Amino acid sequence: MLPDDVFHVYWSDDVVSVLADNFEVVNSVKKAKNQFDAQKALFRFGGKNAVR
Repeated sequence: MLPDDVFHVYWSDDVVSVLADNFEVVNSVKKAKNQFDAQKALFRFGGKNAVR
């Protein structure tokens, strides 16, 4: 774990490249009758939804 006063700055192209290579972006699927498909985008990593 890094101390609170340590941070890194990355080039935006590097960040986009790493995210694009490692995450799959899919649309959500409704789970209830009164919902709609594709109301949000899900980021998946290793076949599982990435959570905060």
